[in-house]
Amino acid sequence: MIPIILYFCIVIPKAPYIEARYIMPIYSSIIICILYIAKKIIKKGRKEKETLFILVFLYAILLYSPNVTKIKPDFTYTQYKPIVQKIETENKPIVYLFNPQNNRFLDDIYLFTLTEKSIILEGEMGNNILEEIIRQKQDFILMGEEKEIAKWKEKLNLQWLQNMNAIQIYQATFQEE
Repeated sequence: MIPIILYFCIVIPKAPYIEARYIMPIYSSIIICILYIAKKIIKKGRKEKETLFILVFLYAILLYSPNVTKIKPDFTYTQYKPIVQKIETENKPIVYLFNPQNNRFLDDIYLFTLTEKSIILEGEMGNNILEEIIRQKQDFILMGEEKEIAKWKEKLNLQWLQNMNAIQIYQATFQEE
């Protein structure tokens, strides 16, 4: 119990988000503690077989509860659900202007899993590729730091959608001729 209590008092408050990944290291210990406490409570006035049956039933409930067994975890960043839904439904390509000084890149990579086409651009070569994408006049989602996006505001019709952890998200649209 002491390691679990220390973990909850030290690690959980420092976690940037409330997610299952911060509880997973101690999840089995929590289940063992719950079952141990349940055994102490249930054992009073019951036979050993009855107690064992109830504990197995309780363990099955804990093991197969939706919080444990869900295959695809919920996207816990509730403020980002609108942008996630938009990207999922529209399936527009994503262009990410990468800044190597920004170490929060992986915080925002989730959106890449929602679309069929995405590209990460960096430096002069990235600028050339973005120029080619612009020449194709196909709508896309532009992600990056504001200073990186500012370089393209004159060439693109940008509509701000939302900010993520480390970046801004814009939709680049083109008028049909």
